[in-house]
Amino acid sequence: MIAVDVAVLAPTQASASVSLVPDAIAEGGTRSIAVRVANEDADAVTTRFELHFPRDPALLVDVTPVPGWTVTRRDRRADRPVRVDDRETSVVTDIITYSGGRVRPGSHQDFPLTMAPLPGNTSLVFAATQTFSDGRVLRWSAAATGAPTITIGDPTPQAPELTAPAVPEIGAGPMPPSADRAEAASVPPPAQASPAPDPQAIASASPPTERVLAGDPAVPQTDTSSRWKLLGLATALSVALLAAVGSLALRARRRERGDPDDLFAVFDDETAPAHEHDGGADSATVSEVTSR
Repeated sequence: MIAVDVAVLAPTQASASVSLVPDAIAEGGTRSIAVRVANEDADAVTTRFELHFPRDPALLVDVTPVPGWTVTRRDRRADRPVRVDDRETSVVTDIITYSGGRVRPGSHQDFPLTMAPLPGNTSLVFAATQTFSDGRVLRWSAAATGAPTITIGDPTPQAPELTAPAVPEIGAGPMPPSADRAEAASVPPPAQASPAPDPQAIASASPPTERVLAGDPAVPQTDTSSRWKLLGLATALSVALLAAVGSLALRARRRERGDPDDLFAVFDDETAPAHEHDGGADSATVSEVTSR
C-alpha cells in the first residue's frame, strides 16, 4: 500500500540518452558512425533531437536519410579551410536536426552519418538536445556528464618508448665493452716468470767467435800456430824484397852520377886509395874516412 502511494505521488520524468555508435574508433580520417537516440520515458515519445558539432576540429558531415524523419543541417564558416581528399572548403557543419519522427518509450533509433576529417589520438565531445511529445526538452552540453563522446585512437599521452640495446648473436661481432670489462682491461696482467734458458738454444744462438773461444766441439777448430808461421815467413820475404829493391835503386843512382860500384869497399879496407870527386855529399864522406 505504501509502495502504491509512493508510485502515485512520484512525478514521472522523461529519461533520455543520446550517444555515438561506436564510441571508439582506431584512427581518424573519414569515418561512418551512427547517432543513437534512446527513449527511456514511460509515456512521452521523442519527436526531435539536435547534434551540435565541436568548433575545433571543424568537420564536414554527410547524413543518411532515415524513413519518417526530416534532416536539417546548419553550416558555419571555419577559421581555416578544411581539406577532405581532393576537396577543400571553409564551410563546415555546425548543427544537424532530426524532426518529424517518433521514438517510442523503451526503444531507440540510429541515425547514420559520415564525418571528416577526424583527428587521431583524441576524444571529441558533442552537445545534444532531445525534445519529447509533451514539450519537455533535455540538453547535454559538451561539459555535461553523459554527453555524446567518441574516442579516436589512444588519447592518453604516450611515454617515450625505451628500447634496450639488442644482444648480438654469437659470431655476429664483438660485444661493446661494458664498464666492468673496461676497468678490468685497464689493469695490467700479473707478470709471469720467465722460463729457464736452454743451454743448447744459447749455444746455437751464440756467435761463432764466442763458441770458438769457449772450445765448442761443434765448431771446427783452426791450427793458429801454422797461421803465425806463414805470417812470419811472408813478413821476412817482404823485408828482403824491399832491401833488394832499395839496393838496386841506390846502385842505379850512383851509376848515373859516375860513382864506382865498389864505393863501399872503403868501409872494409882502410888502405884503399881515396877517390876525388867534384863535391857533394858523397865526396865529403869519402874524405873523412881516408883521413882516419
